[in-house]
Amino acid sequence: ECCDHLSEFRIGNVSYSFMEDGGMFWPNDAPALEAEAEEEDEGDVEDEEEEDKLFASVPPEIKVRIEELLQAEFPDEEEELSPLEIATRFTRIFSTLLEPGPNALPLSDEMRSELTKALGELRLQMLLATAMEGVESRMSRQRDMDTPLEEALTVGQKFTHEYDFGSTTYLKLRVVSEREGVAHKGRNAIQIIARNLQPEIPCRECGKPAVVAEPGGYFIWDSALCKQCAKKDTEWSYEDMLPIVNSPRTGVCGYTGD
Repeated sequence: ECCDHLSEFRIGNVSYSFMEDGGMFWPNDAPALEAEAEEEDEGDVEDEEEEDKLFASVPPEIKVRIEELLQAEFPDEEEELSPLEIATRFTRIFSTLLEPGPNALPLSDEMRSELTKALGELRLQMLLATAMEGVESRMSRQRDMDTPLEEALTVGQKFTHEYDFGSTTYLKLRVVSEREGVAHKGRNAIQIIARNLQPEIPCRECGKPAVVAEPGGYFIWDSALCKQCAKKDTEWSYEDMLPIVNSPRTGVCGYTGD
């Protein structure tokens, strides 16, 4: 912990995070969300204007035929369809527009080429959307961070932890073993019984063991400096640099090991 950031454990197909009213809680996020919504609305208007420009070049008889085909394939506007079903119906519409024969539409070679290209892109987008829909359904289970460990983990299980969704620290973890012990109360309820040896992190300038890191970095390997090289640095004073400590969070954000 360094700056009270949010974090998430992913164990199997379940996400464990701090939840507020059934969703992820971000302090003071309302203004940012409103700004994002306004940007999306502006983007939608621009997209509609582009579509109108493209549709304006389509001959009237083709517009009528497209409307008829759309009405036939999508008679119920409120019907919920999977991306794959939408792709299938649009494929039928495009196939009808492009099929040769006496009833073929008077398409120019350029328009026929554009429709064929659009059909290919649509198929790809819908297939990807279908795949993502399946992934999301398998990964959508969420639980609160207050879940007891015995309900979430077993010996030998692998899982991941992400700390801070801005300058994120990613951890891959595994339950090595479990032991029984006396449950202490108060400040000493949780105690460290084993710890890794601190890895040696080289100075980015000379390769000697680093002792500090420039603040604001995302990767310790890009910001680590030995004492001599740190004191030569002009952007940060040595006193303002972060100490390198035995933690995956070292050198990131404002973490000092406390």
